[in-house]
Amino acid sequence: MADARILVECALAPLQGKRFQPTGFPDLGPAVYTLHDKTASVLVDSPQSVTNHLEAHCLTPDGRKFIDSLEGLSMVVAERDDEHGGVRYVTNSVQEGHRLASPYILGNKKKTVVGEEFDGLDKKGKPLADRKDYLKTIFKYDVNTLLHGAWFSRTGEGRIRIQRAVSAFIEADNAGAAEYGGVKRDHVTTSVTPAGKGTGDDDGESAGDASTGMGSIPYHRADYTAETITAYFNVDTAQIRAYNLGDHEQQLLETLALWKIRRFVESPFRPRTACDLRVNQDSIKVSPDLSSLPSTGELEDRLKDLVTKCRSSMGGDNGITTVKYTG
Repeated sequence: MADARILVECALAPLQGKRFQPTGFPDLGPAVYTLHDKTASVLVDSPQSVTNHLEAHCLTPDGRKFIDSLEGLSMVVAERDDEHGGVRYVTNSVQEGHRLASPYILGNKKKTVVGEEFDGLDKKGKPLADRKDYLKTIFKYDVNTLLHGAWFSRTGEGRIRIQRAVSAFIEADNAGAAEYGGVKRDHVTTSVTPAGKGTGDDDGESAGDASTGMGSIPYHRADYTAETITAYFNVDTAQIRAYNLGDHEQQLLETLALWKIRRFVESPFRPRTACDLRVNQDSIKVSPDLSSLPSTGELEDRLKDLVTKCRSSMGGDNGITTVKYTG
């Protein structure tokens, strides 16, 4: 029986110094927690954030199209008419938070051609279309959605959820807060007073110091230090096989998943201002299927071959389907 997961992990460290800024959440702040053995830990980056960074490696810097090595993969690009009679770019299904399930891709008040096709799957006399029909259609329009996951809640009467087939997160152990602060100072010496009334000239301006303007604002910061920082990646090969799309399609999805991880571990990672991390290349561990993570070149050679073999399963012009979003 084939293994159900490919697990990858690697050690990270701050690019400079010892401190890093962990992810934070509204009304919570950093996700600090204590393990059963009293180890103090903190979440450095969440699954949703790391997954978005994995996707970002697929696109050019402007986020509008695939990089050359992924040319031919399926993706939907949304455009809309502009006020000058032309068209302008709106978004694409890899860039969107809801991926292929985005209202900009499927249409909101009026369905796009892609939205109409998904709606058509729900008009077979069933309350929910055959899941395999959905999966084949998702592969046709956006391969990455089958790795990233999506919740299709806007297509006809059907509801279908695709779990993440690739997940990842970063956490630090034996972590502690490094608290400090600063002051934001207003050095403008001529400013309008908060009440709008000047103390000097008749035009309402004050020739006073910064205290008559925006003032000085002290603030608190808390970075963290840690004994270890580790990134974890999980490729759910059992889920990918369960899509039952065909051997080449399965291999394409698994290879693309490994390519994303490889690009992540060999690239700079700076998810926020004070969190600039580097990967210890000697620390990369892969289990249980592989003794090592294949190189970028090897994975890209596989992808090129598999994209050709899966050409008939993907729609659009060389994989790209363009839709018109009208609201």
